[in-house]
Amino acid sequence: MGLIELDRIISCSSEDKVYKADNLLDAATYKKWKCANCGEKQAVVVVQLKQSTQITSVDIGNESSAFVEVLVGKATGIKDQDFEVLVPAAMFLSHDDAKAMTNPNKVRTFSKDQLNQAAVEQKWDRIKVVCTQPFNKHVQYGLAFITLHSPENKTDSGSSTAAHVGQFKLKPTPSDETMKPGSLFARRSSSKEAEAAVPEKKTPKAEKRPSPPPQSTSNPKKPKLDTPSPTPRAKSETSSELSDLLRGVVFALSGFQNPLRGELRDKAVAMGAKYRSDWSKECTHLVCAFANTPKFNQVHRAGGKIVSKQWILDCHHKKKLVPWKTYQLGQQSSGSDTEEEPVATEQQGPKGKAASQEEEHDELPVLPDLFQSKHFILYGQFSDEQRRTLRRYITAFDGTLEEYMGDRVQYVITNEEWDSKFDEALSENASLAFVKPSWIYACNEKRKLVPFQPHVVVPK
Repeated sequence: MGLIELDRIISCSSEDKVYKADNLLDAATYKKWKCANCGEKQAVVVVQLKQSTQITSVDIGNESSAFVEVLVGKATGIKDQDFEVLVPAAMFLSHDDAKAMTNPNKVRTFSKDQLNQAAVEQKWDRIKVVCTQPFNKHVQYGLAFITLHSPENKTDSGSSTAAHVGQFKLKPTPSDETMKPGSLFARRSSSKEAEAAVPEKKTPKAEKRPSPPPQSTSNPKKPKLDTPSPTPRAKSETSSELSDLLRGVVFALSGFQNPLRGELRDKAVAMGAKYRSDWSKECTHLVCAFANTPKFNQVHRAGGKIVSKQWILDCHHKKKLVPWKTYQLGQQSSGSDTEEEPVATEQQGPKGKAASQEEEHDELPVLPDLFQSKHFILYGQFSDEQRRTLRRYITAFDGTLEEYMGDRVQYVITNEEWDSKFDEALSENASLAFVKPSWIYACNEKRKLVPFQPHVVVPK
């Protein structure tokens, strides 16, 4: 990945006389950016990039901030609403760490899977960084550095590039020696096969020697020497067959979280399927975790094939295409169906075209996956209508609502003021954010993930 160059500072909410915002333009320096005064509500800086590009990973060096959020925009944008969330507000300091100023310079790297996928697919030429410190009103805070990476950097095969993470330079890796999973074992196995091939050439010489008739008992050993040669061929044939099992399948995933989501995607792609981050007209299958969700109903109305995750797992395990209707989600499959063709042919005739046109008119609007991979819990008192509305919004935008507090919970939606129970919860899970229901309503109203800092519950 290539390092994206920062061009200039467009604006900042405030800056220290020494630690100015311009220091962020060169991540190799040992300077940083801090807000001007202690206890500021938030510190915001807007940076212009040298060119419009995709952003596939972000490295952030903290400077006493509790939360850091990165948004992206374009020079043509007019209002703040034109910025899209790239890195959802991430916690760098918990309540206790902020009070004691423990590890205020934490460094975090956000890979492509951790970014907002809707923003990753587009090109941007501006970033907006929002830092907040609601836990400690006696420190100046900001950023030590921020570096952005793009997939567009391509080097010659003979050259090597040195990657940077802030001020740290990583060891360069030659491009022609890219390591792949299992490559070392493949080299060892190939060397062992080469060594094993040497005695095979010597064995025929032993057969030419004059030997008495009892030597005929050695005949069973000859096929044993020849058996290793067909095995690699058999493996290559099975691997080629595996890569064609789901050829023609275009699928999307719904309701799964990493690492299971990544496992399902990788196994399906290894069998020849094509992955799409969201359901579209070119998709043929939706691999869904739950029935009767908004995404499930949308695909069902569109006539798509909806299956459980077990269809992909069984196809990969058995190394053969199993009928998808056996794993149809939400309806009982017909046992007599034995079709093995995953995709229908394009030649549908006039009736098929008319039916597809009717389905297009009946399609429900696509809801964005604003809360994908995010876990919520409702805490405290809510009216029945408010609780029902919050549940509907969180589920509609692909979020996960937990019934009990656990390690996976990231956001606590509450109407309560800060109390000692919140401190106890933070001591068990430092990544928790306590947010008012108004944040959920704002996301629904704007149909995009808006920053939650203005809606956070802070200690008094």
